Amino acid sequence: MFDDNQLSGIIIDDLSDHLPVFYINRENIIKLKTTDYVYKIMRQINEENLSNFSLKLQNTDWCIEDFDVNTMYNAFNNTFSTAYNEIMPIKTKRIKLYHNKYKP
Repeated sequence: MFDDNQLSGIIIDDLSDHLPVFYINRENIIKLKTTDYVYKIMRQINEENLSNFSLKLQNTDWCIEDFDVNTMYNAFNNTFSTAYNEIMPIKTKRIKLYHNKYKP
């Protein structure tokens, strides 16, 4: 007699010619449902944001009056980083993970 509370089968593997048989009676399974959250820090990088970032950089005045290499690099880096963080800010996203753990 078969019903939905029973599961059985044969594990097929090429390692051996002795095939193990298993049987699980689902009435005896303890179901634990846990909810975990994972926080991901990410930037939303998509075509629209990349286009806006490109336009922002194109419209930026890159004229730097100082000829010192370090000053020029710091000015470039600050302008670039500010535009990048403005268009694609860092956001924390909470992701819910569901785990169903069956213990036969």
